[in-house]
Amino acid sequence: MILPAKPLFRVFLHDGRTVVIGAVNALLAEKKVIADHPGSCVKTVKFVRKGRANG
Repeated sequence: MILPAKPLFRVFLHDGRTVVIGAVNALLAEKKVIADHPGSCVKTVKFVRKGRANG
C-alpha cells in the first residue's frame, strides 16, 4: 500500500533561518521545527504549493 506524501510547509524562524518540512498540518510542522531547533522562535508557517518547494 502506498501512502500519500505529507504536505510541505515552509517555516520561518526569527533568527533568519527557513526550514521546509513535511507534516500533516501547520501546527505539527511548527512543533517539529521547534523540536529540531530548540531555543528558536517561529515567525511564520506557510504552505508550500506543488512545484514551489525550491523557493
